[in-house]
Amino acid sequence: MTASKKSNMCSIKGIPLSAESPSAGHRPRVALVGISGYGAVHLAELLHLQDTGRIDLTACVAIDAQTQPEIVSSLSAKGCEIHGDYHAMIRAHAGKLDLCCLPTPISCHAPMCLAALEAGTNVLVEKPLAATLADANAIASAEQGSGQFVAVGYQDMYQPENLALKRALLRGAIGRLREIRVCAVRPRPLGYYSRNHWAGRIKARGVPVYDSPVNNAFAHFVNLALFFAGPSPESAACPLRVRADLFRAQPIENFDTAVLHGETDTGVALKIYATHSCETALPLQILLVGDTGTAEWTSGGSIRIKTAGAEEQFALPSFAEARRRMFDRLAARLADPTVFVCGVPLATEQVRLVNMIQDTTTIRDIPADWCRQRTSESTGDEQIAIPGIEAAFRSAFLEGKVFGEMECPWAQP
Repeated sequence: MTASKKSNMCSIKGIPLSAESPSAGHRPRVALVGISGYGAVHLAELLHLQDTGRIDLTACVAIDAQTQPEIVSSLSAKGCEIHGDYHAMIRAHAGKLDLCCLPTPISCHAPMCLAALEAGTNVLVEKPLAATLADANAIASAEQGSGQFVAVGYQDMYQPENLALKRALLRGAIGRLREIRVCAVRPRPLGYYSRNHWAGRIKARGVPVYDSPVNNAFAHFVNLALFFAGPSPESAACPLRVRADLFRAQPIENFDTAVLHGETDTGVALKIYATHSCETALPLQILLVGDTGTAEWTSGGSIRIKTAGAEEQFALPSFAEARRRMFDRLAARLADPTVFVCGVPLATEQVRLVNMIQDTTTIRDIPADWCRQRTSESTGDEQIAIPGIEAAFRSAFLEGKVFGEMECPWAQP
């Protein structure tokens, strides 16, 4: 009935998959803020770049250095300066760094970005770009006046396959793009919300963080959806209207479950189904619906483009491989300003969407009768889940249902 073929999608525009090295003039000098938590992930990638001769890891901030003596000792032996305070590190290395990596809490993104730009260094900041649109705009303004770049750690945005898919969409591979749906269903244990002072919070120590599924774990896919809906190869769509239904099953301040329906300035309908209050995980997927076909994107899996006459499937990298590619591309950008990175304009639209829903929507508590606390068989962690939410969200995702059409008895007033 349909023809099926596999090919290397990256060859569409000749986008290379191999690591790209900076010019041999000098090895870029890089600083890292934080060596524990997600900072340990950044550290592993930066050490890989250093071991392969592409950067020098010049300085690290380790506020808990005494708890990690072996790592600190190893870094010091490699010539990396260890600082206990971010501002002290920035002052010591102002004008000497090529890149500062910020895998830090959301509330720190804006002030640390601004300080790094003022000190004359490029920046890699973890997602999201910032908590508030005002902070995102402040970063944009500072970047424009600095001559430096700010890259955001949306690792999917650095993958050649996704850039090629975007170009295919713009060429009309599935006709005019009408709708994008996101299904993000993955459980989080109670310990996830007690791991730091800002998890699950709207504000932390008086500063907005808006920590939620759509602004943290699943921000990758919200940002990618807006990128796919954008009007040009390197732009994202702007959300114009968003109707949000936000729910809370966990003992937290912000929401842990959301159904979002909106529209972008490019005329694309946006439907997002996200929750951490589930018993099991579903594949993290984006479905793009056009006039003449669909494209199904599965994280760590593949891209499948279906039209009336054919089906094409392209493999996507694993999470770990995608992260390594992102750091490879950042190393290349330090030598070549034409290398694409996920910059401030692209990442700002996700911030805009989050602010729209947080500023206008009341969070509804799910009655305790509809929740179940259980022990995960795989991890032994305690978690709170809404029984049946996986089937409800999967059905809504496949059928494109709006919230009022979904059968969710736990959401009734």
